[in-house]
Amino acid sequence: MPEPIVLCKDIRKRYGKGEAAVDALRGVSLEVYENELFFIVGPSGSGKTTLISIISTLLAPTSGRCRVLGRDISAMDEREKDRFRLESIGFIFQAFNLLAPLSAAQNAAVPLLIKKMKEKAAIERAEAMLESVDMKRPDALPAHLSGGEQQRVAIARALVNDPKLIICDEPTSNLDSHTGKKVMEILTSLAKREGSSVIVVTHDNRIFEYADRIAHLEDGVITKVEG
Repeated sequence: MPEPIVLCKDIRKRYGKGEAAVDALRGVSLEVYENELFFIVGPSGSGKTTLISIISTLLAPTSGRCRVLGRDISAMDEREKDRFRLESIGFIFQAFNLLAPLSAAQNAAVPLLIKKMKEKAAIERAEAMLESVDMKRPDALPAHLSGGEQQRVAIARALVNDPKLIICDEPTSNLDSHTGKKVMEILTSLAKREGSSVIVVTHDNRIFEYADRIAHLEDGVITKVEG
């Protein structure tokens, strides 16, 4: 059996102290494998965002262990986590987080520019990635883009580094069904053909068919895993 890309054991996360404490995660264990599209679904407040924030090293668990791409993330210092996220993880979030003064292509190229890639090469790579997600206005500023176009720029930015792990928080929620299907086809291709693993948090039942497995999270615990 191959080693999981993500291995979480008894992950717990408590916010606050004493009587005001809130247990967002109450002993979550899961495994995600190479070439897999792993969906996490559940009602608002069930702990989905907390869980993917821990997996992506943005948040430390209160207790439990988590290995990502063969590394114990609890053993990393903040600088190591920053480098790990930049080089190994792609993020697709509901909030597009685009930089207003930059064009679509420049926004998509940001991870490459942070890695000191030459600007011309970075922009060319970003433009190719924008084209792959059917974004046809690489020179447009975010203020002049529709919500769907902004999401496609955010997706291109997440994929431009060829990450081994892609973490998506509602990646299709602001897209029409045709564009959402295109996005999921791209993510499926990455997982199946290029060896990336994709974790998707979603309420969008239009895309459930793309999942290899679906974990149902409720009140901070996984109640069942389908697939």
